[in-house]
Amino acid sequence: MPHFFFADNTVLVNFAILGESETLRCVVGTRGQWTYTVSCEWENTLKSPACPDMVERPDWARAFGAPVQPTPAERVDTKVIANGMRKPGETDSGKHGGEAETIAIILSRDIAGVLLTDDHDAARTARARGVQAAGTGHLIAMAEALGIVGHEKALGWLAALWDSNRVLGDDLNTAEAYHRYVQYLQSNRGSRS
Repeated sequence: MPHFFFADNTVLVNFAILGESETLRCVVGTRGQWTYTVSCEWENTLKSPACPDMVERPDWARAFGAPVQPTPAERVDTKVIANGMRKPGETDSGKHGGEAETIAIILSRDIAGVLLTDDHDAARTARARGVQAAGTGHLIAMAEALGIVGHEKALGWLAALWDSNRVLGDDLNTAEAYHRYVQYLQSNRGSRS
């Protein structure tokens, strides 16, 4: 079973906005992890006056345990990956830090992991380096395929996030695409039994 690595706090915030952190915990189980940079990003989000309108403020540190700390070599790889993700004119050296750190750790340690983010650039960078990436929509689809949530409720969550202009990854951006992905998960789940 793969580990689920939260590469930034977009997915965490989306589930907190929905008030469905328990659903996320059920899907991820004990395989959820985050890096030091991402844990700091979450703490900063909670303290920010511009904090999104979250229904709940889950203690993800308790759920995921101690953050994964990068080695010195992984810190160098993080900077290289982050620099490659920057757009022309971006000067914030911390931008893309969590995403790059997560990718560097997964690659360096050869971890069977899925990078969780709704950041399109981070997902593309991960996939280009051979790392699986998924976002909020994928996790909601997994919850539906596992029978944790019903189809109408799942579509309601997606609609609520879309209506509030939350970014949900780059490939499950319509109800039709979402439905196809749920069918794919359900057919693959059935073939393993």
